[in-house]
Amino acid sequence: MDDVKDTKSESWYSKILSNITSMSDQLELESEQRETLREFVLSIAKDQYCAGNKAGIRWLRVQMLKEASTQTAAA
Repeated sequence: MDDVKDTKSESWYSKILSNITSMSDQLELESEQRETLREFVLSIAKDQYCAGNKAGIRWLRVQMLKEASTQTAAA
C-alpha cells in the first residue's frame, strides 16, 4: 500500500517540477529566477497539502466519534 502512495507522490511532485521547468523555459528565466519560482510554487503546494491533510484528519476524527456514539447508543 505504501508503494502506491509513494508512486502517486513522486508522480505529482515530478509533474509540478516539470511544469515549473516548462514555465521557466517559456519565460526564459535565469537560474536564480528559476530557483525562486520553484521554491515559491513548492512552498504553496506544501502549505495546501498540509491544510488539506489537517482537514482530512479532522473529518475522520468526527466520523469516528459519530460512529462510536451510534454504536454505543445502539448497545
